[in-house]
Amino acid sequence: MTTIAWDGKTLAADSLATSSGMVVSTNEQKIFVPQGEDWTVNGHPVAAFATAGDCGCEFEIAELLKEGITYSTKYSPAFDFACIIITEDNECVLLYKDAGSEFAKISRQDSFYAIGSGFAIATTAMHLGKSAIEAVNAAIQIDTSSGGDVSAFTIYHTLQRDKL
Repeated sequence: MTTIAWDGKTLAADSLATSSGMVVSTNEQKIFVPQGEDWTVNGHPVAAFATAGDCGCEFEIAELLKEGITYSTKYSPAFDFACIIITEDNECVLLYKDAGSEFAKISRQDSFYAIGSGFAIATTAMHLGKSAIEAVNAAIQIDTSSGGDVSAFTIYHTLQRDKL
């Protein structure tokens, strides 16, 4: 499957793709950023998202983010996925959807989080003070369904002060 981790600043993902227990790619893109498009979730602009689950779900998610994902958004029943969405104001939104369902579970996450087959390893690593990148690398060492290189997206904010 995969390992994707968010540590409050950086979203990191492995690049291994498997199907029916076989490796199909070691260079799979799992983190996506809007390319000249406006994406929103619950009215908040999206900076990036990453998916674990069925191949192709990332295209549906990107298309729906253009329209604006909310709690009432309908999805294709074909896909099973978990998704971490990072908003431009540094909020982490989780989407979970089971195959056969037209609706996803959506919630906010206030601390670090991981999804995919290596989630327990990555979560443990972050509990021990490791970054999202280090957490995904730890999962790659142990989880047979995670591998390849680690890609990352880091959100930076500039603190603005009102003039006195």
